Amino acid sequence: MLDYTKKMILMGFGVLSLTQKKAEAIKKDLIKQGHISEKEGKKFVDSMLSKSKEWEKEVTKTVEKALKKYTVATINDLKRVEKKIDKLLAKK
Repeated sequence: MLDYTKKMILMGFGVLSLTQKKAEAIKKDLIKQGHISEKEGKKFVDSMLSKSKEWEKEVTKTVEKALKKYTVATINDLKRVEKKIDKLLAKK
């Protein structure tokens, strides 16, 4: 299960890193190569950015589910422990 979650996270990061600028660059390349028209290019960019947002939601759900299942400490948990340790060390 951890391997699957790791793959989903990595795949999600690839999709999430798709920005407007990158999508526009891909569109320009496709138009330049004659694969799509300008009108199709706009649809392509809109579609890719929409898919990126959908994937972001799915990746977020998957990560949250995995974190709950495996009881992973959060940054806030670690900060609380660190403060307690600091207090204990200060008493010595």
